[in-house]
This record gives sequence, structure tokens and C-alpha cells, in this order.
Amino acid sequence: MKTPELSVVIPVYNEAAGLSALFDRLYKALDALALPYEVIFVNDGSQDQSAALLADQFRAQPNSTRVILLNGNYGQHMAILAGFEAARGEIIVTLDADLQNPPEEIGKLVQKMREGHDYVGTIRHQRQDSLWRRKASRAMNQLRERITHIRMTDQGCMMRAYSRHIVDTINRCAHGVEVALVVTHQDNPAENIWFDSVAAVAAEHRLPTLMPTDGHASELLAAVRAANPDFIFSFYYRHMLNPELLALARQGAFNMHGSLLPKYRGRVPVNWAIVQGETQTGATLHEMTAKPDAGAIVAQTAVPILPDDTAAQVFNKVTVAAEQTLWNSLPALLSGTAPRLPNILAKGSYCGARKPEDGRIDWHQPAQTIYNLIRAVAPPYPGAFTEIHGKRLVIARARLVAVDQLTCPDLPSGLQIVDNTLFGICGDGRAIVIHDLQHQGRSISSAELTEMTNT
Repeated sequence: MKTPELSVVIPVYNEAAGLSALFDRLYKALDALALPYEVIFVNDGSQDQSAALLADQFRAQPNSTRVILLNGNYGQHMAILAGFEAARGEIIVTLDADLQNPPEEIGKLVQKMREGHDYVGTIRHQRQDSLWRRKASRAMNQLRERITHIRMTDQGCMMRAYSRHIVDTINRCAHGVEVALVVTHQDNPAENIWFDSVAAVAAEHRLPTLMPTDGHASELLAAVRAANPDFIFSFYYRHMLNPELLALARQGAFNMHGSLLPKYRGRVPVNWAIVQGETQTGATLHEMTAKPDAGAIVAQTAVPILPDDTAAQVFNKVTVAAEQTLWNSLPALLSGTAPRLPNILAKGSYCGARKPEDGRIDWHQPAQTIYNLIRAVAPPYPGAFTEIHGKRLVIARARLVAVDQLTCPDLPSGLQIVDNTLFGICGDGRAIVIHDLQHQGRSISSAELTEMTNT
């Protein structure tokens, strides 16, 4: 998808009855503009079928449609802010979902914005609100005019256009926070990157960025000192930072760790939690010290690990938990009242980095242990693997068979084909049904496995 020139942000709350008409008129109007665009629908906790209809629309036009699902009804203002955070266009237009704002008028806003304006507002000539709402709006307008001596008609009209600069400023001011410097790593083209590039996101938001090869580099220390930070936040940064740099943050340096500390300190905590069969993990915001993941805890948010969750699925949950943890903690951090809870290392654990070789399956182990490993390193991670005649076979997708459904005490451990279905037979006699077995990145069939085994 091309980077959009235009982003249209539409908050949605219980609008199922009118969404079909909105889709029909909106996309026709945007297509007529002949410019790259995206539509961002923010479902604000609707209790009708709005979310399902938005999902259908995304499937129908995935290249130009994005959907944000809020987990509650937070109000129109918060829904708009959520849309602003996701918007990528140079021009951002907001629109009500009830068609009181004609989408056919968006082109006029775009034209005015191209003339160099930072903001363009609109006025409804024929409002379709209730009598009570019109009277309340008129009274509010009169009160505001008396206080500010500024005449402004129809302030509540949602059809507005904003420049990229204005939206970036709004996003940075959500909690009164300015990002003075982003420090990240150089993107490696050879790396299997399945997450957004920090450098690219920073560039989109026009944030100053530094990419040192070493967390102890003198240029990094100088740049952070020049930024004169109140806070330093680290989110999965790949290098250790020295105490001299951490001390530059007047109000503290904090790291977001992907586990419920003190458990699973160290590397790849999500993967380790699944390997160990945990049913819960989460995100922890903590003070940074010279020792990794050892500082006092500010806040934590837990997420469940379901029996069939893969590491990628849990990672996505932890990412949301991290966002919630930071957002909820910022007011207290800014006011200097954030708690510092003990991080008792003796009650936790420390885990090192994992290597692709750690995904080798020992079929003599119990089925649950093997299944945990498969889930923990499933793609986009390197994958759990076994070998046949020196050929590495990766189990990309599988499911643990229930105890009462299939046990195979007479079959030897390892890969087996039963009724043309591929299984992994484990040391305790239980089986894992394998839905996707790959060799050199390509899925292979049971017949291909048989041929490979007999070769």
C-alpha cells in the first residue's frame, strides 16, 4: 500500500444501521479524488453489529481500510485521538459516521488544505439534531462567545481537516510529552523483521533519530546529554545502557519488560514463558539500573497465555499491555508520584538468549513439553524442528491432541503418518497433530514426507 496522502478518521458507536450507506458514499467520494488514501474507523465500544460490519469492510477493501477496536466506550474525543495516532496521511480529515457530514465534501477540504492551511473547519447548514441538542449547542456557543469574545458557529461539526504537523503536535501533547530523541538500531535487510521499523515510524513523525552501533557509544551519550531529558524510556532496545547515560534523565530512566517481573528477567521473556508452560505473563514498567531488569517496579499489566497461543500471539497481547501500562503510568510519572514497588529478584528467574538450535525437538519428552516448544518458537520465530536424513523439518503449525482422543503406545516416537494425517508421537504416548510441516520454508505434504523418509 502506498503511503496515503489523505487519512479519514471516523469514530463509530452503534452505527450499524447506517454503515452500509456510509461505505457506499464514502469510498466513491474518495476514489473520485484520485489520490492515495486510508480510512480509519475507530469502533468506540459499540454494542450493536458495528464491529462486525467494519471487519467485513476491511476484508472487502484491506488496502484502504483500517479498523481500531477500543475495548470500551471512551467517547468521541478519545476515539478521534486513537485515530490520530494511527493516521499516516499528510492531510487528516475527521468525519461523523451518521452521514450528517457529506463525504462528497471531503474534496473541498483537501483543496483548502493544499492551499497551505493547517486546519479547515466546516459548518452544517441543515442540522439534523434533536431540538434539545440544537438548543444546548446554541446556549454553549453563546456562553463561549461571552467568555472568549470569539464568535464561532457550529463548533461541534466533526467534518474538519488537519495538517500532518497539527496532528503530530496533538499526538505528542496527549500527556504533555515531547519526544526529543529516538535511539534505535540500524535495520538489517537480512533479518526477518515482522514488526514495524522504529526508524521508519520515527521518520514518519519527523522525530530526531540516532542509530549507534553500541549502547556505550560516545555519540549516544553526547546526543542524550544535548536532549536534556526529563525521562528516558527503553522499549526492547538491543543494547545495555551505561549508568552515566541513565543518570542524565532528571526524573528517571525506565524500561518496559515483556514479563511480570521478577519472573523471566533477561532475553526473550515471552518465548521462555511459553516454553515453561506459563498461563500468564504481561508487561512491567520498571526503573533502569546497571543490572538488567532489576530496578524497582512502577506498574504491571497481566495478559493470559491460552493453551494454543503461539509466541507471536502472546507478543501482540504483551504489546497492548505495555501500551496500557505506559499510558496509565504517565500522569503519575510526570507528577513525580509514581510508585516504586520492590522487584525481589530472589523470587524470580533470569533467562538468556535463545538460538535457532534450541528449537530442536526431543521426541522422547512428554507431549505438553514438546507442544510448548512448538508454540514458543513458531514462525515468525525460527521454529521447532526435527531432522530426517539430515534435512531439517520445521513444525510451523500444530495442535496437541487431547488425551482421550488419540494415544499411540505402539508407534515409535517421532513423525508418523496415520490415515494420511501427520502426527508427532511423543515420549508419553500422546500425539501432536501437525498441520504445517515445512522444509526450507515450503510446506510439504504427507506424501512428500514419506518419500523423504524412504530416500
